[in-house]
Amino acid sequence: FKDALGRPYVPKNYDGKEHGPVLVRGALARSLNIPAVKTLDFVGLPAMLDTAHRLGIESLNRPDYGLSLTLGGGDVTLLEMVGAYAVFANGGRRVPPVSILRIEDMQGRVLEEYQPPAGEQVLSPQHAYLITDILADNEARAPAFGRNNVLKLSRPAAAKTGTTDDWRDAWTIGYTPELVTGVWVGNSDNSPMKKVSGARGAGPIWHNFMERALADQPASQFPRPAGIEEIEISADAGSLPSAACPPDRRRIEIFAAGQGPLGPEYDFHQFVRIDTSTGALATEYCPPDVVEERYFYVLPGEEGQRWAQAHNIPQPPTETCPIHTGPAAVALFQPSPGASVAGQVAVTGRANAPWFDYYVVEYGEGRDPIGWGPVAGPVYTPVEDGLLAVWDVRPLADGDYTLRLVVYDAAGDSFEARTWVVVRNPTATPTPSPTVAWTPTLTPTATLEPTWTPTLTPTATPEPTWTPTLPPTLTPPPTDTPLPSETPPPTPTATWTPTLTPTTTLEPTWTPPVTSTAAPAP
Repeated sequence: FKDALGRPYVPKNYDGKEHGPVLVRGALARSLNIPAVKTLDFVGLPAMLDTAHRLGIESLNRPDYGLSLTLGGGDVTLLEMVGAYAVFANGGRRVPPVSILRIEDMQGRVLEEYQPPAGEQVLSPQHAYLITDILADNEARAPAFGRNNVLKLSRPAAAKTGTTDDWRDAWTIGYTPELVTGVWVGNSDNSPMKKVSGARGAGPIWHNFMERALADQPASQFPRPAGIEEIEISADAGSLPSAACPPDRRRIEIFAAGQGPLGPEYDFHQFVRIDTSTGALATEYCPPDVVEERYFYVLPGEEGQRWAQAHNIPQPPTETCPIHTGPAAVALFQPSPGASVAGQVAVTGRANAPWFDYYVVEYGEGRDPIGWGPVAGPVYTPVEDGLLAVWDVRPLADGDYTLRLVVYDAAGDSFEARTWVVVRNPTATPTPSPTVAWTPTLTPTATLEPTWTPTLTPTATPEPTWTPTLPPTLTPPPTDTPLPSETPPPTPTATWTPTLTPTTTLEPTWTPPVTSTAAPAP
């Protein structure tokens, strides 16, 4: 800590040890000095002095107090301290202490009698009760004082010890619902004592006096005001328990209504998302298959980190994943979901990611494939809203298929997009039979199938041998040409006049001196 002049101030606990993170209940009940100084550092001296003045402590009026004020750095009287603790016993209401309650004459007649005022509500009843409940919690102070300590009475009682840093003052102040008592022990010349603490010097005196003074009165509980809530907390952090908080590290704590604990994100018990490929904190863009939740006992702040390191408590990494720093751009635009496709299909989309390495396009049968076949890739160039691949679906049977795009980054992590389509290739159409009316065209190299153009050459020798005489325009008479039918064409005889039919093929091909164009009769 730094004092008002910027110099280091290093308080110590009564046992010279540091106890790590502690709750307010444990710190106050066990009289730990370091948490007290830290609390004053947090709320500030002005707020602390204002509260002290409202409780009736008027001696604290110097302008140069520092953090040591919480450990005896300011002078107060025993009467002021007892009056301040009486505020807690009265549920937050301050009634100024008086020494003369009644004046009687020699005959016992009351001449003057004190009439206690209603008092002033300087603390809320709820806050006063919270402090009383802590100071009356014997289990909370047992780690420091033991269970059978001098602050434990035969009835409910709240008590607090105190010892100044230089061993000049030892205090014990405590109360029941009926009585407040304060004890101070020290040397009359203000010289230091020989390590006499409040519990050892003033505690036994307070204990014995309270037992004797209240011996004839029935024990009573401190009344709990309205507006007190019981809430389950993490016993280590004081926050709401997180999902990682073990059952044996949870307990019930009381709070003023509307002033409950911090949320579960402040619990020390945490599941932390780690990117296993880098060992760093996972970002929202890390692929699910490389993210692992691990348990950590997380101690916040620099002080918490130092404590964890000194006690070999593993802490989560502080760096976030350097690879998955943004969203991977992985999308399939075409074909759209449920589209019917055939032939060669253009696959368009987006394939990019931080630390991009390559992408592949694959397909599988059905909408939930058990295996994948390649379409394209690996492709080592990212694509922004463009052609990813061409998918030839002609060899595939008709039906549902799933198309997927997988992008890989340099760490080996993958990002995927999928769509599904229906393959419907066209059915093959058989070659139709020729119709009755047609017009073949004869050219020098054509072969009739079923429209053909024969090329007649003078060297060809047909079987059987014959010499046709072709006029410039061959028009066979209607009675010489059979009509085409669904039956096979007739077989030519040795001597015949050629009649062009849809299925006739001339063998061999030959070319006469004169080229003619034949047209069959209608």
